[in-house]
Amino acid sequence: NLAPEHLEIISKNPKKWSKIKNPGLILYGKNSPSSASDYLLGSNHILPTNGFGKTRGSLSVLDFVKLLTKIETTKKDLQKISKSMKNLTLAEGLPNHYEAVRGRLK
Repeated sequence: NLAPEHLEIISKNPKKWSKIKNPGLILYGKNSPSSASDYLLGSNHILPTNGFGKTRGSLSVLDFVKLLTKIETTKKDLQKISKSMKNLTLAEGLPNHYEAVRGRLK
């Protein structure tokens, strides 16, 4: 579970190590030094450090994109999920979440 900033894999068959997922950057082969990737090979040098490679990769355009979820449903669809909603919310001990649905179905 190590997550180094860079990992250079120098092996006769570097692709055999393809299951490694935690480094910020993986460099395959003896001709792929991290210093070259830092300056000229086109990879982003803003990499996760301090073990954060376990949860994220290098800085990318996705870091500047805001994802926004939008939902719209109909009363008919709300009626269809009402029973499941009641069962789930009661099982979680959150009955007021169900009441928000039930109130709209009156």
